[in-house]
This record gives sequence, C-alpha cells and structure tokens, in this order.
Amino acid sequence: MIGSYHYRGGWPFNKQGQVIQADAYSFWAVGTFTVEGRPAHAYDKPANDALVDATFGKRAMRSSLSFPYSPVILLFLWPLGLLTYPMAWIAFVGCGMLAWFSVLRTICKDNFSAAAATVAAGGATQSILFGQNGFYTASLFLAGLMVLPRNKGLAGLLFGLLTIKPHLGIALFAALIIWREWRAIFMTMLTVAGLAATATIAFGLQIWQAYLNGSAAFAGKMFSDLQPIIAYRMQSVFAMNVMKEDWKVGVALHATAAIGALIVMSRIKGRDQRVAAVVAASALVSPYIFHYDLTMLTGAAALLLRNSRRPLESGIIAIAAAIPVITVYIHLPTALLSAMPLLGIAYIQSVRAERPDLAQAIASTGSPRLAASDT
Repeated sequence: MIGSYHYRGGWPFNKQGQVIQADAYSFWAVGTFTVEGRPAHAYDKPANDALVDATFGKRAMRSSLSFPYSPVILLFLWPLGLLTYPMAWIAFVGCGMLAWFSVLRTICKDNFSAAAATVAAGGATQSILFGQNGFYTASLFLAGLMVLPRNKGLAGLLFGLLTIKPHLGIALFAALIIWREWRAIFMTMLTVAGLAATATIAFGLQIWQAYLNGSAAFAGKMFSDLQPIIAYRMQSVFAMNVMKEDWKVGVALHATAAIGALIVMSRIKGRDQRVAAVVAASALVSPYIFHYDLTMLTGAAALLLRNSRRPLESGIIAIAAAIPVITVYIHLPTALLSAMPLLGIAYIQSVRAERPDLAQAIASTGSPRLAASDT
C-alpha cells in the first residue's frame, strides 16, 4: 500500500517533488515549540508555516489546518522536539506500534500473530503512512477495556489519557454508565483534571486562550473546505452525506446509526464481545473520525477471531477490519462498512454463548429446534 501510494505521488513527495507534510510533522513541530519555551506557537499557523519553510525550504508543502489538540497533549509530545524530524517520525510511529503490539500480544497470545495484526491493512497502515496517533488511541482504548474488570483505577487512568481525542470516547462513556463502572468514571475524570492542571502549571493560563484561538481557526477551515477535508477524509456515517452538502440528512442518518449501535452494544454479554462491541460502536457514534482512528478495529477483530470457529464468520471479521485501507484509493467513508459487521458479529457471538443449546441446534440442522419450554 505504501509503495502504491508513493507511485501515485501521495507519500512522501507529491508529483511536483514537494515534501508532503505528514501528520507526524505537526507533532514534531509542537514538540519543538514546547522545548524552545514557546508552546503557544503550537496553535499559531504562521509560526508553523515558518518552521515548515525552515525545515524543508522550497520543497515544502504546507498543511492548511491549525493544530487542533488540547494543551494536555503537549505534555507528551515535547520529547519529539529533542530529535530531528526524521528521527521524531520514526520514534513517534515506532513507539506507537510497540504499544499496540503489546496490547495485541495479550489478545493473540503469540508474537507472530500480534506482529501481523500490528501492521495489518486497515487503520494501522494509515497510521504508519501518515505518522498519526492511531496506535496510541487504540492501545489506550483496548488496554483500558481489557483491564477494566480487574483494575478500575488503572482503566480510568487509561481512559483519562484517551481524552486527548475525546470524541472517540462517546460510546465508551455510555458503556461505562450502562455497566455502572462508577469508580472507573471517577478515575477518568480525576485523570483529566490532573492533566489539565499540569498543563496549566507547565505552560500558563495563556496556553488555553491560544488553544481556543487555534481551534476556532481549525473549525473555520474545516467548514470552508467542506468537500476535500470532511467529505473525502472523514469516515463517519455523517460524512457519507456531506459530499452532497445535505446536512439534515447527514445528521439524521448518523444519529440513527449511532443510537442503533449503542442499543446493540448495551445488549451484548461476554468479555471479549463487549470490548469488541464498544470499539466498533465508537467508530459508528463519533461524527468526526478519520481512517487512522480505525486502527482500534483491528483489536476488536482480533478479539472476535479468537472466539470464532466458523470460516465464513472469520473471513467477514478479517475483511471488515481491512476495509479502511480502501480510502487511500477511493473517497468512501468506511466506518459503517467496517464497524457495523464487527458489531453484528459481536452480538451473534454473545447470543451463541448465552444460548449454546440454540447455537448447537442451528449448527447441526441448519435451523433452530426449539424445545417445548421455549415455545
């Protein structure tokens, strides 16, 4: 996929020979500004453009967007400013892959399968290609959910760190309420408050004003460039209708899909199935989600695969997890196509585990044989 993208002039140079500013560059620039003692410049578009010119010279191709993340993320990105950009890109992506491999290792149970899942086609390949944070958010998401039954405090800490991208946690927050995980919710809120206080102490109150100004500029650019940015990059159900600029239809369809996903998620039992369902539902609930954010679906697929003994079901799971890779070649929002099958199979596996008698009857005869008590 990376070779194909390079051939088409998509990475790391365009067809005019300009260096394409990968998303990893933004993280390195923020780290650089923080190390230099001017963190507010992270949200200053002219300052970012000047650094691009200084780094790449005439071969630079500037990004049109401002930095959108809250000041909390500066606490974690500043070490990148100690490195050159190429080394920062390798370190950022490499550490993210290592974290994701560690989580997948607990699911797959062997190094080869975990390594294969780490670089599997889908969201993971997009995170590698663009130098994005999909590996980190996926690791926090899956690790938090998997440790939740044993350690509420640690789970809450991981969920608190996930709030660097809070829109990914909408379905997660709903699930914690449904499961009545009050200790985890409290720890999440405590972690968020602690991170915000630390960022304020480290960077001053003015960093929040700079963030608000930068966010306003980011939102304005998103809406002014509606077609190329939202319609062609976002992966949500909402984005499927933005290409026609039909906002009302987009909102209605997205709300329907989101509510349906939450209802199905709330009815699923079984540890692995519940985790996979929350991950899949998160991809359907958030209206603002990109292909690299779908890296977490590989983890959901791995959980479902280890509970599947049916070749057709396993094939559907694998294809669903790989679908996000097609966005490199065609402009098609894939959250619905990838997350919906995973959510459906999580539900089927949950029912199968709850009613083994019914599942065995279906497997042996091809149709359910209900007992007299069932009728």
